[in-house]
Amino acid sequence: MSKDELLQQFVTLARNAVGDNLESVVLYGSTVRGDAQAPYSDLNLLCVLRSTSRAELEKMATLVNWWSQGQGQRSPLIFTADELRRSADVFAIELIDMQRAHRVLYGAVIISDIPVPMNLHRVQVEHELRTLIQKLRQHYLHGPAEETNLRTALAKSFSSAVTLLRHTLIAMDHDAPTDRHEVLIRCISIWVSMSTRSRPYWNFARLQTRKGASDLCTEAIWKFWNTSVINSIESCRRKSGSGLGNEEVRIWLHHHSRGEMKWVKRSSLS
Repeated sequence: MSKDELLQQFVTLARNAVGDNLESVVLYGSTVRGDAQAPYSDLNLLCVLRSTSRAELEKMATLVNWWSQGQGQRSPLIFTADELRRSADVFAIELIDMQRAHRVLYGAVIISDIPVPMNLHRVQVEHELRTLIQKLRQHYLHGPAEETNLRTALAKSFSSAVTLLRHTLIAMDHDAPTDRHEVLIRCISIWVSMSTRSRPYWNFARLQTRKGASDLCTEAIWKFWNTSVINSIESCRRKSGSGLGNEEVRIWLHHHSRGEMKWVKRSSLS
């Protein structure tokens, strides 16, 4: 079964399962951008429901289990339209990805006009980068001598890492290419301008142009990803001078925890 046939089957089953409660089904991510990397790229789906009550979610349970367990795909994101609009501050990366590369499989176009606060986008990018580097380090510590397992972990993290590098460019107000190799080259050129330690980057870039990643030694890939993530974090933090500061983040989190789903400036606090 082709990807398009599989997606059409999902939509048909979703309509049969929840009927008029289904407002929209959207495909987003690497498949729409055209840079999906088998076997690590999933078909990413967003389902917008009019109601997410327990009874309505139960109607979708069989479908989601078929999709995730039977087809090996990531479970779809489930939102109401109102929840989606109110989530732009905490799902900034996901919403920007959806807005830049999506295909409506069924129903209304909802995501296109949702404003995304870019100061909070930068915070999320840095958080995700730091989480990624911690996961890689923890994986390494569980089996530093098992090179095959480490290579598998690095390969699986490639898609997530490139997504975060792309969003680093967005956070820095640079053009963010769709092509993965172009994302790497664009980031490298920025890091070279920030540092005199440029040779390792360009050597790796030239080597990857001539060879596939599987031909490179694990140590080279490990060093490159670690250094790339760390430099992306520093790039985001340099940008933060004109964005969201630590105190503003603290104030925003305080108000967000109280259920106030909007950005609150310091000047508005009593």
